[in-house]
Parts: sequence; structure tokens; C-alpha cells
Amino acid sequence: MNTTLPYNNNLNDENSKPKQKQSGSSSSSLIVYNKYILDRKLYNWPFPISLTMIHMSFCSFLAYLLVKVFKVVELPSTMTRDLYLKYVVPIGALYSLSLWFSNSTYIYLSVSFIQMLKALMSFVVYSIRVLYTGRGENKGGF
Repeated sequence: MNTTLPYNNNLNDENSKPKQKQSGSSSSSLIVYNKYILDRKLYNWPFPISLTMIHMSFCSFLAYLLVKVFKVVELPSTMTRDLYLKYVVPIGALYSLSLWFSNSTYIYLSVSFIQMLKALMSFVVYSIRVLYTGRGENKGGF
């Protein structure tokens, strides 16, 4: 059984540039907003796990609307319960853990330092890829 889903890896076309700018600006505003909510001097909400739950609930609701109501994304017809539990649930669980830990950092770190770490992550991921694969170029695959 083929479990491969279609994926468009063309990130350098002209249509993707406005999306990249929008993603960068919304990401920065989300960092500042989360810092405002979790900072002890400002809003003083010391529960990053509840903020993570709100994020995940909103994302789930939005994904449900886009997939089931507006039919923006077509679901693969081969999605079985076992396939869902094997591939989708672990990614969701790891993503929510990552979101929880990243929200926890807003209590202890400044926004400028978080922005610097975020900008550094692409270099770290690339370095790990080169370290494990021995090559840095992308030849059509992941």
C-alpha cells in the first residue's frame, strides 16, 4: 500500500514569496503576544500548558472547517484508523509538546532572544542534516 501524500516542495516560485512574508510577520506578532500573556510583569498568566491547549483547539477547529466544511483540502481516500494512529497522532503529540515547551520559554526569556533562537533554527536543522547525511544539497527528495 502506498502511503505517500502529495507534497509541493517548490518554495522559490513567485507565488510563495508573499506567503513567506506573511508567515514571518504573523510569527513575530504571535511571539510578542504570547510573551505579553505569559510575562509576570504584564498579563501574568503562568500556565503555558493551558495556552498550548487554546492554540491546539483553535488549530483543530480551523483545520476541521477547512477540510470538512469548506473542502479546501482533499482527504486521501486511503486514510485508515491504523494509518492515522501510526502517522498523524505522533506528529500531533510531538507538535503539542513542542508548543508547550516553546510557550514555557516566554516566562523566562526575552522576546529578542527568542527571535534570535528562532532565526538560528534553520541553520541548526541544516547542520544536523549535513552531519547525519554527509551532504547538504537537496536532490528532489527530503
